[in-house]
Amino acid sequence: MKVIPSLGPLEYFLCTPSNHRVHHGRNPYCIDRNYGAVFIIWDRLFGTYASEREGEKIAYGLVKPVATFDQLWCQFFEFKALVYDRAQMKDEMGREVFPGFWNKVVLSYTMIPKFAGYEYFISNQSLF
Repeated sequence: MKVIPSLGPLEYFLCTPSNHRVHHGRNPYCIDRNYGAVFIIWDRLFGTYASEREGEKIAYGLVKPVATFDQLWCQFFEFKALVYDRAQMKDEMGREVFPGFWNKVVLSYTMIPKFAGYEYFISNQSLF
């Protein structure tokens, strides 16, 4: 339901109801868009911004239905899919990219992967 219309110039830098509707939409153009909580400028900078399209009604909800009403499972079911995806990944030689159960679980939730043959990149350069 669209109670609050577009807020004009505020749409360029603040996360408005219009931007938030796109964030929760499951229309193809809404998927993985508008992550900003307060300032939408970050989405514009990183290419994840999408504006609400006039005349196209947004369908809200999940792309893949969850066959349960368990709220805890609804919050965490996607993490199971992440671990499963890691288990299926192979390199060009057919070897597992993430060998062992621990790597499959931990690397699904870390920003910098560390697994067989790879090390963290640590710079000696000062930030300031």
